[in-house]
Amino acid sequence: MSNNAQFKNAKYSFSFLLNISSIDSLSAQLVSPDLSLYCNNVDDSDNNYYFESLHLNDCQKGKELNDRMAALQNLFYGALLTYHSMECPRPVIQNAYEYSDDTRQDAIGIQFSNEGDAEVLPFSEDYINSKNDFNFLEFNEKNPICSAIYLARHDETVRSMLKKLGYDGICFISLYALTDWMKSCGWKTTDIYQHAGWDKDKLSNFTNTANNTYASGMESRHGYKGNKKSENFVPMPLEEAAEGILKAFRALIQERLALSKNKKTKDQ
Repeated sequence: MSNNAQFKNAKYSFSFLLNISSIDSLSAQLVSPDLSLYCNNVDDSDNNYYFESLHLNDCQKGKELNDRMAALQNLFYGALLTYHSMECPRPVIQNAYEYSDDTRQDAIGIQFSNEGDAEVLPFSEDYINSKNDFNFLEFNEKNPICSAIYLARHDETVRSMLKKLGYDGICFISLYALTDWMKSCGWKTTDIYQHAGWDKDKLSNFTNTANNTYASGMESRHGYKGNKKSENFVPMPLEEAAEGILKAFRALIQERLALSKNKKTKDQ
């Protein structure tokens, strides 16, 4: 493995497959204190991308590492879906490595399970409290994925939304759940459809599709309630639903980033 990671003192490294067209530009733009995505230039194989995070350094090998990595992976994947939508398949971890010392010259393969508990906190409080990271105000405009993940450190709502999206992927269940969280942030129905670029009728169409087992099938929020299938009802395609709801979610993230930025400015 080449020693070209952003984090020179990361303890663990994970190789993975992530087949999206923008992977190279994405990895170059991820200037983040929370994760690093980099390429191993030793060979030209497909399996040449690596994921690292200093939030994993204080984890013991085994369940603790598996759980936090699962939570961090869901958070990362949720952010990818938020900004890259339908083009992004779930990253699949192939191998895990541990560096034997701070020189990072020798990587030792370790056992790792992709079945970790994603409900745990994806961040290390020791690392956050160390203050050994980037200044939030310096980089938060550089990449929205980095900004969203950084915001999730202390914004439980955004963290929960990203993890839900990363866990379920893009489906009517996860998209409808996002609208519930939007309402918990004080958004009204009007705010949701306006930020989605929709009108009231289109949001209603989304809701009816998500709730109707005839329309969304296995992704329906409800089972069969005895209601008859309406010949006049035209379900909203999942792609259209994702486009609107994720647009609204991005607006919510920006709104909460601005609030966080203003608070940090006042505290300085």
